[in-house]
Amino acid sequence: WRSGTVPLEAMALAASFLAKRVGPHIRLLTSAAYVAAFICICIFPSFDRRTEVEEHGLIAGYAASAFTGDWPSRLRQVVRQIETGTEVVPALQKALTDSGLVAHHMNFTTPGGLRSSLTYTVASSRRGDSREAVVVVVATGWADRKGKKGTSRASVALGLGVVLAQYFKTVSWL
Repeated sequence: WRSGTVPLEAMALAASFLAKRVGPHIRLLTSAAYVAAFICICIFPSFDRRTEVEEHGLIAGYAASAFTGDWPSRLRQVVRQIETGTEVVPALQKALTDSGLVAHHMNFTTPGGLRSSLTYTVASSRRGDSREAVVVVVATGWADRKGKKGTSRASVALGLGVVLAQYFKTVSWL
């Protein structure tokens, strides 16, 4: 036998053994797996309370009506970076990655047949557990034009989404 390969006879023998020994007890095994999964979920510590938005969850944006400090310069820098790209989605993904955020892209079609796309990232709380996060969604389908004209037209809106995600990641909002 070469490493990583199993002869067909051995696979057929294993399948035959499983069919004879496990097949008659499949309902019992399935029920046991469901009960075991239910018990694990019930005692798993991160599911000990409901996910909720706390009353001070949005206080970070309550005190000031605009970005202050070095945030306006960060916004200008991200806008310039997006404007240098030739396509909107790769420029947005690069800006999010450079900001230390993970970019996820999704294409979709509405029931009416309209095709669009969006990019989202998760800004997690600095002091909370894994459930305390905000998902920042940036629609990109309206700006999917190739060339400098498409990216320059969308650069301010996309840059604002990137800087807002950065802001949420740095503020102790939960």
